[in-house]
Amino acid sequence: MFNRTLTLNFTTDVVPGPNPPVIEMANVSGGVVTYKPTIMGSIYSNRPNYSLAAAPNFTGLYVVRLRP
Repeated sequence: MFNRTLTLNFTTDVVPGPNPPVIEMANVSGGVVTYKPTIMGSIYSNRPNYSLAAAPNFTGLYVVRLRP
């Protein structure tokens, strides 16, 4: 397996849920969205600035949920 890191940097005034935020893989099937955890890397969480890293294990849609 390749050594990959997905890094997301963003600014928001919305309190992420969960807090601190995490990168998750979203799976959409039949109109239902399920979230799968990723292997987390470094997290910088100082509202409103966030920097998250994760190891993307599979091809897919990776998201950060801002509302639970």
